[in-house]
Amino acid sequence: MSEVWILLGEVGVDSGQLMVTDPCYVDSEWQNEKLTACDSTYIDTRNKEQHERPSNFEAEFEKGMTWNEAVEKGILVELKQPETGTYSYDGCCRATLNKSYGQLNYKMGHIGAGVVFNSGLGDGCYKVYGLFKDVPGWGRRIVEVKIKLLEE
Repeated sequence: MSEVWILLGEVGVDSGQLMVTDPCYVDSEWQNEKLTACDSTYIDTRNKEQHERPSNFEAEFEKGMTWNEAVEKGILVELKQPETGTYSYDGCCRATLNKSYGQLNYKMGHIGAGVVFNSGLGDGCYKVYGLFKDVPGWGRRIVEVKIKLLEE
């Protein structure tokens, strides 16, 4: 059985993420949720007071201390948002921000809508390859796909 890797094409990335999905579900299952995954809340470990994420971490958190310094000292701790698994841009962002990948679920809650993961070093254009093999009774088929996220 002969096999060969062939360049299928390239995929452009502007969100630092890639998703594997069946395109037939995009119209019926995709949820247009408000993007909240990047809205972080921080808690002051001294008094449990919550603070919204600042636009600039070099801004003063309190007299003589920036947000960065407060985070470094463990005074401020980010409250991680739960991974929702929803088949939405917000669901994708939650998954990749929490653990760099995740399973996306159908509206009914079961798995299979897609898989999302961080892309290499973030934004860019990535090559997608397919492994073609002769499958008895079916002919030449793509049996594996790989995406080159980082050049060695």
